[in-house]
Amino acid sequence: MKKNYLILMILCFSIFIGCQGPEGPQGDQGPQGEQGLQGPAGAQGSQGPAGAQGPQGPTGPQGQQGVPGGINFEIYDYPAHNFASNSNRFIDIPNIGSQINDVTFLAFLIDSSVGVTYPIPGPGSSANSMYRFWWLRIGTAISVRINRYSGPGETYTLRFLKLPLVNNPGGRATLPDIDLNDHDAVVAYYQSL
Repeated sequence: MKKNYLILMILCFSIFIGCQGPEGPQGDQGPQGEQGLQGPAGAQGSQGPAGAQGPQGPTGPQGQQGVPGGINFEIYDYPAHNFASNSNRFIDIPNIGSQINDVTFLAFLIDSSVGVTYPIPGPGSSANSMYRFWWLRIGTAISVRINRYSGPGETYTLRFLKLPLVNNPGGRATLPDIDLNDHDAVVAYYQSL
């Protein structure tokens, strides 16, 4: 019987401990605790394998050749010549050198009294006289020639432009696509290179 009594007591005691009463109101929050120590750093993840490089693509077509820099453009000014008294004016431009086959010349008559420039070949002031010009190679020099072939003639200051020829893909040397009769346009074009 003592044994039963002991079992009964253990059983009652367990039931008593297993029972809970009604839940009470929530209490105030307590103060924040101190920050803990920092843990050790984690292991760094491994990087995946690099992708294999693909095959090199085909070579593209070659682009057009650019305009060469350092253009050798020159202006030659000469004093006034009276074409009424002498219809020809010959001027030698020395030391053109090895570039002699790669240049051309333009000629202009300048009426300094009114500041007008006339391209030649063509008419002069008021279209009263007609002028032409050409040049000859003499060794490594050029002899530029201007001739009044009709009309009474006027007095002009002379200007020559020595221009490099442009090599085209077909191998022909030509001048750029600008109005060669417009002195200011020609000078502006070559000065911008």
